[in-house]
Amino acid sequence: MMRKLIQSQPDFDRYIYMLVIAWIGVFFMSVAFIASEVQGNAENQAFIRAKSIAERDMLYRQWAGHYGGVYLPHVESIDLDQFQMPGHDSEVVTEDGLQLHLVSSASMTRQVFELGNSGSDFISRITSLDVTNPDNQPDMWESEALTNLKQTGAESFSAIAPSGDVEYARTLFPLKVEQGCLDCHVDKGYQPGDIRGGISILIPFHPFLEAEWEASRSVLMLAALFWLAGFFGIFFFSRKLSQQFQIISESEQQRHIAESTLHYLAHFDKQTNLPKRALFEDRLHQAIVYAGRTERKVAVAVVKIDNFNKLCDVFSERGESELIRRFAEVVSSIIRPDDTIARFEKDSLLILLPGMRSKEGIVSIFEKINYQLEAPFLVDQKELFINSSVGVALYPDDTDDADTLVRYAETAAQTACSLEGATLQMYSEELNRSAHERLFLETGIRKALIEDQFTIYYQPQIDAPSGRIVGAEALIRWFHPEKGMITPDQFIPLAESSGMIVPIGEWIMKNACRQAVVWQREHGRSFQIGINVSAKQFKDPNLVDMIDRALSETGLAPENLEIEITEGMIMEDVERA
Repeated sequence: MMRKLIQSQPDFDRYIYMLVIAWIGVFFMSVAFIASEVQGNAENQAFIRAKSIAERDMLYRQWAGHYGGVYLPHVESIDLDQFQMPGHDSEVVTEDGLQLHLVSSASMTRQVFELGNSGSDFISRITSLDVTNPDNQPDMWESEALTNLKQTGAESFSAIAPSGDVEYARTLFPLKVEQGCLDCHVDKGYQPGDIRGGISILIPFHPFLEAEWEASRSVLMLAALFWLAGFFGIFFFSRKLSQQFQIISESEQQRHIAESTLHYLAHFDKQTNLPKRALFEDRLHQAIVYAGRTERKVAVAVVKIDNFNKLCDVFSERGESELIRRFAEVVSSIIRPDDTIARFEKDSLLILLPGMRSKEGIVSIFEKINYQLEAPFLVDQKELFINSSVGVALYPDDTDDADTLVRYAETAAQTACSLEGATLQMYSEELNRSAHERLFLETGIRKALIEDQFTIYYQPQIDAPSGRIVGAEALIRWFHPEKGMITPDQFIPLAESSGMIVPIGEWIMKNACRQAVVWQREHGRSFQIGINVSAKQFKDPNLVDMIDRALSETGLAPENLEIEITEGMIMEDVERA
């Protein structure tokens, strides 16, 4: 899962930074939410208190309005009534001579409000848009509130608003005209239910806000602790995850390197960096499909280095790799960019030429390759000249099957190798028949040795003066149960190329020596036996041991054995000869 989400260390760091920023954002959002809750709760508490004050004042006004004015003795702290109440005397004298003055409900309410405000932390007053007393003149906020109440008919108008330098929770409740109020305000033209003013409550907001913050302190501390725990937790776990990511990343890199290495080893040759046969065949299939749609030809060529094994005998393993690499560079410099070159065998390359128009174009390419090969190669600090043999098969002329096309090109290359000089051989049915015949003989040689299909003819050696037979040369023949006698010039080269010449040579050596011993016993005199040794046998490091073993097993004296080799073999390896 982590591998899908996070592809690199920068990605991981970016996710951590985003998480930290998000966590900081959560902190500020939490603080903002708590502050909003504190503000809201403080406002609610302030408005609830304002409502309770207003309800108290409203009840008092209703009581005063219900009972009308009050006759009170003259007191300095109480202003005399400034309103006339129709039907009531402004002054009366009691039976004991006490003079009483009438205080109207409005005057009494105003004085009660003033007394209440003087010793409280709030202000409660009556105001109106149509004032009689200048002290009741509304301020800007109250004017706005009264206008809003008249327009909306709401039960109250509340807001947190400043008054001077102090922020207040302000609420204004409407005063509606009741039937009992009409006697005092008959000249105003009011109707029952009209809003004639309001009770304005101003409560300092800061104490409520401070109380709410105090109440929320524990919540804030818990939130802060939780946030800090999360904040440090992010860094702690990010470090752990970073270490884990590093392990995963290194593991992924190692896996990727291993997969890349396996893919490279599976599809490319380590010595030359050229594609291997599997990748070549995949491209060949694609080329055949494309050629089928465009009616073009596809050429497959096998290019072999002539006498590769002989050349490699003088080089180290590093020199052998350098030789095939330099050879591949020459071929690559001639072919087109869209062509494909691949390592086929130790001594050969595969070339894919798609989209060819004619055989002449194919021949031209390989003539250029052979021309480039005329220049000497400097390999392992040694200068040498090389030739190549080329076998070519064509799609669709020869076959429309990719595997068969490669096999036909190899058959043509083997035929080209058997000819002298740099040779280009196009595949044909005749070549195919020859290749099948060659394969038949190569397979039959192994079977012939097991089933004793080989026999030895002896060509006598005669002493001229006496006319006696003094020796013989052993000549091998192959009597095939189906083909009849097969001559040495047909099967000996195949035995050499397949490596079967070594066990066949040992078989000849033992049987010829054994026959020589028999003839010695029959005639009672020394008898010489001559045996030819091929170039492949002559280079075998076990040749001497094999001869010693044959002499020991048969009892033939060493002086009675003649080993015949050609001058060419001596010249090829003077030191060994």
